[in-house]
Amino acid sequence: MPDYKKKKHKRKTLHKSKKDFANDSFEITVKSKREADIPKTPRVIKGNKELKGMRFKVFLSFLVIMALILSVSLLIFPVGIAETFNNFVLSVGSGEYPVEISGSRVLNVSTLDNYYYVLSDLNVYAVSNSGKQINSFSHGFANPVLKVSKTRALIYDQGQKTYCVYTLKKAIISETLKFDIICADVSDSGKYAIATQSDSYSSTVSVYDKKGTVVFTWNCAKDLINSVTLSPNGKHLAVSTVNAINGELSSKVYILDISKTDAKNTFDYADKTVYSLDSNRKGIYVVSAGGYSFIRWSNGSKNDEETKLDIEFFRESSKGALIVENRTTDRSDNTVILLKNDGQKYGSFDFDGNISDIRQSGSHIYIISDGFVYIYNTKGELISRLKCDHDIRYLVPNGSRNVSLVSDNAINSIVTR
Repeated sequence: MPDYKKKKHKRKTLHKSKKDFANDSFEITVKSKREADIPKTPRVIKGNKELKGMRFKVFLSFLVIMALILSVSLLIFPVGIAETFNNFVLSVGSGEYPVEISGSRVLNVSTLDNYYYVLSDLNVYAVSNSGKQINSFSHGFANPVLKVSKTRALIYDQGQKTYCVYTLKKAIISETLKFDIICADVSDSGKYAIATQSDSYSSTVSVYDKKGTVVFTWNCAKDLINSVTLSPNGKHLAVSTVNAINGELSSKVYILDISKTDAKNTFDYADKTVYSLDSNRKGIYVVSAGGYSFIRWSNGSKNDEETKLDIEFFRESSKGALIVENRTTDRSDNTVILLKNDGQKYGSFDFDGNISDIRQSGSHIYIISDGFVYIYNTKGELISRLKCDHDIRYLVPNGSRNVSLVSDNAINSIVTR
């Protein structure tokens, strides 16, 4: 048989170059453990810093809003929402005239927006303009003096030690002091000031908050305090003093910030006696023997009006104030002066007759004289004249048509036109 030789075939081995590996569709990449943990795209991790900042801004805004609400509430409701609401509700409603008054004599009438107070020698009455007797309180004082604000009434026993503070609903403060009371005042904020005698000084005035706690005291070493008034917000106090110098009476007026000890301003009324102080939100009316002044709370600027006549009446009103000047020898020859809220004079007219009481309501001035009610406009023109009883001592304008007439034993109402 033929001998066949097995042909050897050379096996061909393919070797890839680095370039071939680069072009291969399948690639194995070997990574270290540290490289595998590192992401290709960096990831930004946000903490809660932004959230905390937002929460702080929201909280700060909440505090600001609450502060604004509180500020507005204190302006609208200085003695509190509940008390203001109760006063409003009690003053709403109608009643019937006449309203009987206990006692032998009416001492004072103080008017407000929609109700008024009548002080007799036995009681104090709160009556709405429509004739509703809101309340009455027995004070039991020998020499009662009434001071009112838009929110509260204060009655003190002049020359004695006792005083009371009232809302329309009830007496909320009743105190007996250590020394005799000289004068007092109450503000819309509920704060009130009382000047008394003192064992260490000539006289002392203390300011109390609406709860009856002393928040400010001012001592007068040499002079006697004879009048005090508080600003409506209760932040400022005006005090007048009197002293005898070389046989003549002389007065000073001090303007004080109750958050500080020293007086902001001092005004010397040399050779004059200051009779009374009354205030509004802009400043103080000062009535003296030689005329009247107006002093601003803000900067202490002062306007003076001198007169040789006697000032018989001073009445505050919604427009400002009324002043009646006449001669001691002839009380029937009167000059009625109209003042704005800043003390500026804006009108005057003459009136012949003895004046028992005078009030202003809007653009009308009401006068009681010799058994008649006279109604004038601010230009001094007579609008109406109505007959009334001769025993009428005070009047209260009740809107555009009615006037309440107060005698020593009753309150009646008449229609003016």
